[in-house]
Amino acid sequence: MNCGEILQPKEMAVVIPGFLMLKGNPKDPGDILRRKFDEKGPCSSVDPGFIFSGSYVDKVRRFFAGRMRCRIHYRSGKRDVTKDINTEVYLSALIMKERIEARGQDGGVLVPIAVSILVTEEDLSMEDFIAIPHFLAWNNGCPGGNGSSVPFPKMVEERINSKLGEWGRVELNDVGRFFTSVINVSWKRLSEIHPDDPTVRDVIRLCPKELYGMAVTDEGFSAVSKEYALSRLEEWATGNRVYLLKVISPASIMAIKADEGRESFETMELPDCTVWKRYVKAHMEERREICHHGLFYYGEYLGLTFATISAFRHVIRGLSGSLRSDSVKGVEVIKSLIREMDGIRIDIETYLSALYPGRISKIPELTRVIEKMYETRGLPAFWSEMKHTISVLTEVMREGGELIEQRIEKQSARQLEFGVTLLEALPFGYIIHGLSRLIGLSISTELAISITAALFGLWGAYKYRTVGRWEGEQVEKFMKKAEDMISALF
Repeated sequence: MNCGEILQPKEMAVVIPGFLMLKGNPKDPGDILRRKFDEKGPCSSVDPGFIFSGSYVDKVRRFFAGRMRCRIHYRSGKRDVTKDINTEVYLSALIMKERIEARGQDGGVLVPIAVSILVTEEDLSMEDFIAIPHFLAWNNGCPGGNGSSVPFPKMVEERINSKLGEWGRVELNDVGRFFTSVINVSWKRLSEIHPDDPTVRDVIRLCPKELYGMAVTDEGFSAVSKEYALSRLEEWATGNRVYLLKVISPASIMAIKADEGRESFETMELPDCTVWKRYVKAHMEERREICHHGLFYYGEYLGLTFATISAFRHVIRGLSGSLRSDSVKGVEVIKSLIREMDGIRIDIETYLSALYPGRISKIPELTRVIEKMYETRGLPAFWSEMKHTISVLTEVMREGGELIEQRIEKQSARQLEFGVTLLEALPFGYIIHGLSRLIGLSISTELAISITAALFGLWGAYKYRTVGRWEGEQVEKFMKKAEDMISALF
């Protein structure tokens, strides 16, 4: 069958995680963003409070960063296709009272962000949908168009930085990028093909290669076997509605939906329940389909979790760099290092609590989508990765504490030994005084004791140097192990 008869690619949003590095210690990072951007999101009616708790919703701010155009170019068979794609750029920021400090020379405060690039172009083909992320998202050398060889994500980064000006800068990740998309299904055509019991899940069996290509932006989809494409789609598919299916691949969250079939199945209503009425009304009024069923907010949340990891990765790398530069300074530097690690550990625990799906999700389906996104990417879940980071920092802090205790014990032992050594110099001083008189030398008792004490002092100083050497060796070993452990994070 012709899949173009049943599938209509509708909307897409590329999500790029990153972080803002704001200079100094601003009282309210959101106030800076409000000065530079319009505070508004892409969804006019559907709000995140339908699927997320207030403890999360209150921490996320959305800003409109402007409209931009990207030119895509591809060949399909004998057709040479060039299109200008209009987009709207939004910036979602996770703003909390607890700040992520940018330690090291950079200084300032880090704010996790997710940049969403919404494609506003209409009448897009399946091949357009496959090509667009190569230009808007992936770091694979596709130019942004309009005569520029600069990749489009870099153009977006430059646009945001030009608006921020002296207040700071944004860094967008090369990794962790993905997209959300909406594919509409003709319920009428589907009902003709499956008249007895139509379901959107049937579509993946009718058009597996095309849907696989759109899910992972595989331009070679036509050369993929039907069996392989179908097996991947069935593995990625999740949903409990006959008219809605989410396909969560390593590259995207794709909603395949036939909302016109919704009324055929959902016959029960809750007209006295205000939340239910608001939800239905919001979806009826919302013009952007990518906002329906919370799809935009799913992508935003995932972008912010990747962005939070990115921010802490930046902090950890700064810490790793200080380990290399401070390794010659002795045990004392470990004390400040432990204090710094403890601060990072507390920050991670705070953000982990704020983003934990089990605490902020209002519906089980949201938690499932989040878990599946990490699963398909072959990544540990956000909370698992953060907890692992906390355990590594705790282990490094424990070993550093043990080294400090060993150093204190050795210092105390050497100080006591040095005191005893000086006391031992007294009788030897008297002996030297007696011997000097026997051989006819006139040396006072005080001078003899002073000479002996000086000799014993030199011996003690030599032994102290062995403590210093031990300390240097142990600190170097500790710093190297700590650097290896911390560098392996993320």
